[in-house]
Amino acid sequence: MAYGLNQTFADVGSIIELTVVPWGNAAVGADGVWQCQHGPLECVGNTIESCVLHYHTEQEVWFPFVLAFEAAQPTCGRGNQTATNNPVACAERIAKELSLPWAPIASCFEKFDAKTGAEKTRPFASF
Repeated sequence: MAYGLNQTFADVGSIIELTVVPWGNAAVGADGVWQCQHGPLECVGNTIESCVLHYHTEQEVWFPFVLAFEAAQPTCGRGNQTATNNPVACAERIAKELSLPWAPIASCFEKFDAKTGAEKTRPFASF
């Protein structure tokens, strides 16, 4: 996704409107727990991306974050969490590199259970 979409955005980004669906390949199991294509850390990453899209609605702001975060996924958010495979730390680093305020993203992310996608009082999908 990263290279092709990045080149397209660079060429004609001012005349296209992208829609990103972080939970596009996820499904809710019979137990109410999200099952993400690449495992539980991807669900964490999906939640982070959803929060970025919520707080930074301008395409020219969120697109660079999503692009960088997706490009980092092979080593930052799939498989088992380790010191070097941590989607939250990765997202924070990318946000800081792009000068995006991390506090509202972190506050949003911390409110949700990446397994159920739910906040205490409302489902994440109502976001």
